[in-house]
Amino acid sequence: MEDRSFPDIEIRLNPHLVRVVNDDALIGTLREGKHKAAFLLAHKILKDYQEEYGEELKITEKSLACEIYWHYYFLDKATAFERRFGKKKFTSWLIRHIDTSDCGERKVDNNRFVWDLLSHFF
Repeated sequence: MEDRSFPDIEIRLNPHLVRVVNDDALIGTLREGKHKAAFLLAHKILKDYQEEYGEELKITEKSLACEIYWHYYFLDKATAFERRFGKKKFTSWLIRHIDTSDCGERKVDNNRFVWDLLSHFF
């Protein structure tokens, strides 16, 4: 797989967890590249994690790509909704909770099973 750099996307590596900030750089990358960009980013994150911690992050590339993409997608739709209709309680709550994608292994991320399941259709 192509190793592409994503220097403007804020990624924080932590033991058993990575955080991907849904900022303008990520939104632009995923808006342009869609699923392929999510897979390339997931591949890079897993590689960087391996180099940083000397072990694999126990998340499949497909599950990580799925989670990153769908967090971006819902953030993009929620912000577009607020631009059009004004701030609403639900969309404001949603935006606060998905402005950073916390992607963790099953032992630290209680919704990992959701992304693992959805990744079969991604």
